[in-house]
Amino acid sequence: MWSDLMESGNKPDAEEAGELLANFDRYCQKAARALAEADVFLLVTGAGFSADSGLAIYRDVAKVPAYQARDLDYSDICMPHWQFDDPELFYGFWGQCFNDYRKTQPHEGYSILHRWKQDKNFDNNNVAETISARIERKVELQRPFDDEIVERHAPYLVKSGPAGAFFSFTSNVDAHLHDLFEAHEIHECHGNIESWQCSDPYCDAGVFRAPLDHSFEIDMETMLAPSVQGDTSSSSKNDTATQAGKKSSNSNHVPHIGQVGGSNRTQPLQKMPPPKEPNNWRTSTSIATDSEGNDVFPNWPQCALCKAYARPAILMFGDARWKRDIAQGERWNLWKETVLDLCEKRNSNNPLKVCIVEVGCGLNVPTCRFASERMVEDVARKGGDVVLVRVNPDFPLASDSDVNDCVIPIMARGLDAIKRIDKHYRGM
Repeated sequence: MWSDLMESGNKPDAEEAGELLANFDRYCQKAARALAEADVFLLVTGAGFSADSGLAIYRDVAKVPAYQARDLDYSDICMPHWQFDDPELFYGFWGQCFNDYRKTQPHEGYSILHRWKQDKNFDNNNVAETISARIERKVELQRPFDDEIVERHAPYLVKSGPAGAFFSFTSNVDAHLHDLFEAHEIHECHGNIESWQCSDPYCDAGVFRAPLDHSFEIDMETMLAPSVQGDTSSSSKNDTATQAGKKSSNSNHVPHIGQVGGSNRTQPLQKMPPPKEPNNWRTSTSIATDSEGNDVFPNWPQCALCKAYARPAILMFGDARWKRDIAQGERWNLWKETVLDLCEKRNSNNPLKVCIVEVGCGLNVPTCRFASERMVEDVARKGGDVVLVRVNPDFPLASDSDVNDCVIPIMARGLDAIKRIDKHYRGM
């Protein structure tokens, strides 16, 4: 079914698009009402959400001369085999993504969404306390997180939580949610750029956090990363100490790797717990000296346990060796199961009201759209009252006709829609 829907994408025709644009404000008002009345708030975000921060979306990220000269696009580069076939290309791409994401400030929509969560007290209201208590009970009886495999695959230990009446599900790998939201209420279904793993599948190092003081040195003309720092020409070197690629002030500029918009990040990862094993990432130890006797530092991170090179713990195309954060996935599954249990136990005269706000989730990586619509179907089947607010400038309609009646389609960019919804929300 999903493959058929993917081909069509259910893109609005000209008449539908005209109606959606003409009723933009009305749909935003309906979305604000759904949020104000909700017992549970699920935030689902994709690449289009990050675009308003000035970051590149999937189709544009690799549109630079160095890749075009090699006839490579995003789907070609985002494959794990490059780590062994052309490591300078591999670390050039992922290293510059790391620099761009690490330095770019999340847009103000993140703060608005966080305020919505606080305004409704989705952490501590009666529904939140019920969900948290039920999750704690499930953990005690069924699925503890403290077994060796789960702990080894976690880049940090989450001691807060469980989540209450709010959760966030994202396919974005920029880790920007960690600036404002708690680790126990985030599920990054494809991993994030701050988590790395050993490239040796037999190594027991698991997943580890990148240090806050690290940045990659990239030759911006070739988009290659040398194995040691200080090995690129001064004219083409990315000054990673001060910037993430080049910030563009041109409003018509299309962001791509190494040239992003937005401003510099002010409070990076303040909600992400400290690394479980801070010494598992090995780049700070000098490996040699140059001809003048200066220390030479590695540019490609290594696993401290076995000394093999590390790679991002991100799901790439054709990737059979990704080490996902099992505990993070378990937290999401337990929260979802608990919300559905609560839907089923509620009286039909007082159904649990669930509001899903999905922003910037397109068809190139449709994981989030599928997750949203599956949640709509599951909540409705269990007796809950569910609304999906779908914000997308190209594909705001339901992919599955079975959930049409539950979708509020907003044909707009994420930040524009969030601001307009917030205007109505604050007026209620």
